[in-house]
Amino acid sequence: MPVKKKKAKKRRVNRTIKKDIARAVEDIPRMIMREIEIADRRPSSPHVIKRPERSRHLLMWTGVAVISSVVFAMWFLNTKNTLSAIRQGAPSQERQLVSTAREDLRAIMKSLAESERNELSAAVGQTTPAEIKTTVKNALTSLFLTAATASSSSAAVTTTAATSTETTNASSTSPSTTTYDQ
Repeated sequence: MPVKKKKAKKRRVNRTIKKDIARAVEDIPRMIMREIEIADRRPSSPHVIKRPERSRHLLMWTGVAVISSVVFAMWFLNTKNTLSAIRQGAPSQERQLVSTAREDLRAIMKSLAESERNELSAAVGQTTPAEIKTTVKNALTSLFLTAATASSSSAAVTTTAATSTETTNASSTSPSTTTYDQ
């Protein structure tokens, strides 16, 4: 089947539309010139342009600066007052508590030291040099025996462990029974 070609319809343009198009073509150069003049009137540097946000930023940074200066001023005054109180040595409740605690601790330590001295002097006064020698001899003997026992028991443990591994190795291998005829 032959395919029919569609014919493009000719558009008819009214005379008024043709006149409007002709006027627009004539007005294009004037419109371009007007846009150029407007662009020339605009400021060329971006610093001249006023932004509405600039006032907000200025207000924000002013607030930050004021609050920071107040904080630093209060910090400075507090530091100054603290240092002057330390220099003057004004008694405070904390210092009084610490000093009374020190005195109580010193008194306790003195009483303990005196009681220890009294006990030692009584113990030394009651014993003779021969008793002291026998006490030291007995203490040293028990120490040496303990050390020797500990070292021998550790050696015994190692030898016991070695024999137990040898026993397990020997028992795991079955002996072969071979008879030789003579």
